[in-house]
Amino acid sequence: MRRCLLGGLALLASAISFAAPDYVIESFPGDQVPDYWHFRGVKATKVKDGVKLVYPKYVEGEDMWPASIIDFGKGGFTSKDWSNHKYLAFYVFFESEKDSIIMLRLDDTQKNIVQETFELKANELNVFAIATERLAKRGLNLKEVCHFDMFMERLKEDHVLIFHGVKLSDQPYPKEVVDKWIKETLDHLEKAQKQVQEVDDGKQKNWLLEQIAEKIEFLKGNATIAEKLDFYNGDWLAAFPDRVRRLEFYKNFANAPYVVTPIPTTLKLMPDQVPPQHYGDDLLTLHAAKGDAESVQLLVANGSQKLATTIDVTEFVSEDGKTTLKLELSPVGFIPVANPTPRPYGFGTQGLFPDVLLPTRQIKVEPFQNQPLWLSVWVPEDGKPGIYKATVTITPEGDLPKKQIPITLKVYNVTLPRHGKLHTCWVWQDHNTDKWFKGDHDEFLKLNLKYRFDLDRLISSASLPWNKVFSVDENGKVTANWKEFDERYEYWWKLGKNTFNGYSAKWFGYGPMEKQINVDVETQKLRLAVQHLKEKGWIDNFYTYVFDEPPPSHTEGAKGILRFFKDAVGHDAHIILTACHPNLSDYEGLVSIWTPHINLYDTEYLAKRQAAGDHAWMYTCIGTVRTTYPDTWRLDNYGTGHRAVGWWLFKYNVEGYLYWGVNYWQSNPWADAMTFPNGNGDGSMFYPDPERKALPFPSIRAEIVRDGFEDYELLHLLKEKYEKTNDPEIKSILQCDEIIYDTKHYNQLDDLKYIQLHKRILELLEK
Repeated sequence: MRRCLLGGLALLASAISFAAPDYVIESFPGDQVPDYWHFRGVKATKVKDGVKLVYPKYVEGEDMWPASIIDFGKGGFTSKDWSNHKYLAFYVFFESEKDSIIMLRLDDTQKNIVQETFELKANELNVFAIATERLAKRGLNLKEVCHFDMFMERLKEDHVLIFHGVKLSDQPYPKEVVDKWIKETLDHLEKAQKQVQEVDDGKQKNWLLEQIAEKIEFLKGNATIAEKLDFYNGDWLAAFPDRVRRLEFYKNFANAPYVVTPIPTTLKLMPDQVPPQHYGDDLLTLHAAKGDAESVQLLVANGSQKLATTIDVTEFVSEDGKTTLKLELSPVGFIPVANPTPRPYGFGTQGLFPDVLLPTRQIKVEPFQNQPLWLSVWVPEDGKPGIYKATVTITPEGDLPKKQIPITLKVYNVTLPRHGKLHTCWVWQDHNTDKWFKGDHDEFLKLNLKYRFDLDRLISSASLPWNKVFSVDENGKVTANWKEFDERYEYWWKLGKNTFNGYSAKWFGYGPMEKQINVDVETQKLRLAVQHLKEKGWIDNFYTYVFDEPPPSHTEGAKGILRFFKDAVGHDAHIILTACHPNLSDYEGLVSIWTPHINLYDTEYLAKRQAAGDHAWMYTCIGTVRTTYPDTWRLDNYGTGHRAVGWWLFKYNVEGYLYWGVNYWQSNPWADAMTFPNGNGDGSMFYPDPERKALPFPSIRAEIVRDGFEDYELLHLLKEKYEKTNDPEIKSILQCDEIIYDTKHYNQLDDLKYIQLHKRILELLEK
């Protein structure tokens, strides 16, 4: 029926007639491409009524962000004040057979940046309009706008656009087009009204009918075209399908004042969304190994009156009453997403998304809104197998009924080892930690270990005192004292940490080594470190991470650093090479831990490197924001993508996983999901305590990733137990057929499949 302004609105070229604009930023008059436009990597040619722009196919070494840019004071862009207009609009005809996306960046003089993503409809004139009020809410100073940047990213083929212009206007669309939209909207609402009237009586039905009638009256009334356009592009109409689904959802609960129903942990619902199906009480039985953690969500879906309630949980108690396990409960907090990840790479929706686990037992739920509750249990390695029972009690204020929800836990006689096969490197960002977190850093490391995240700093280890080990005398001879180091290693090993940052003098640039360090002294330190770790039998639990993502232009410099390490200790110091360029073979013989970005993971090549004695890891980051690969960080994308990471690693025989940041809090993650540019959630797996007193709060992404890592370990146990089996079911599970389709596609929509396979693996292991 409609498209949100965020996604762009595509109209046939013949439908547009350019009315007198309020303020033209650019209309491309004359017969030449204006020289005040800056075309970065884009070829521009003047055509009738516009400019032909060719955004080029991405080639390694060329600009990955081709753009068309105009700045304040040049051409038609002579006013920084955009505050007197309702919409910014620009007009693009896309010459293509396939739809695509385009990004817009706006800057103000205070260096605030707002980015938007729009869908380009093929062979149509796309009218992209965004409300200036929305830009202001996102932080743009409308009185000081200084930069307009229309850009694309890593195109697989040339994109040809006819750019007709950009303007500020209170009414960016022709009246006849808006009238058509309004008529279509009225027809749709009137049909929906009849359908809703046929539903059984109840408060949800009456609430929705009242709203529909109010909107129909508004559209038929004397409101201005601009007011009707605001409604057409507003939140109410965008959320209308969810309101209808909510009505259908409540039919199953006889119009109860509020509903509590289990949903999979990988299902992310905004406050006004309902589940796509009723999952049934089977989800209220958790299945875990010893040493395993399991979770479930309870969705509190509210009715027509405000709900304030306290939630209490009992411990899990074994059938004989002798053993208890703690059941942890956290309401899920919502994080605002202002710049959505576009479909199909994310949900493509602006609004509040569930992510942070809150330390409270009280919740308040507005009428016709939802509140997820997150329940987790950690079963110790020496836990007793069997059936356990617990209860969740919801006690509302006022006269609303209390609810008690029984939870069952089945612990299988299967042990998930504390020190698993998967090695991980999760990076602690030092530079802004103290701004947000004043607590015990060791406790934060322990919190990460609950999620099987081996947290460390890039150079100076977060867990081991490398800075206290070595002494250098006046002759440049190095000696080492390992007492405190060994004690700390044993301490963290017993807690479950199985991967540690090795010794390195610094974070290296790509220049000559002799200009960066004292080569003789550092060689002695490295040799002493490797000798000690080998004597202890610890060497394979250490990596050395000394530079990151070397571009092809710095290959020789990076190889110089690697040669220094190889000359000093050979392959005994496991050097990580993180790579986002397709030139891995340049480093053969110099690297022992190959760690390409997931979209560059060459399964055949890396299998050969493993056969040669090297190790293969993988990492994810912002580079896959507009792809269908699984990852650990995309806040506004399917939770299945986080759990699928563990299955992906197992399927392709990957030994380790690296992620660049758990606490990249350059901006406040509670207020803006995009703490790293272009990626909602990237770099922030935890949330700082706003009062700066408690440990950071985990995200549901951390919980889901943990489940995927546990699946990885269980799959290895299954492989070891049934190594020579011909059983087709077991072979299918071990090939991950139902979860990982290929390197870039996974099972996004079947939340239950992950739960079912986890249970089935436990059953097969217990046989």
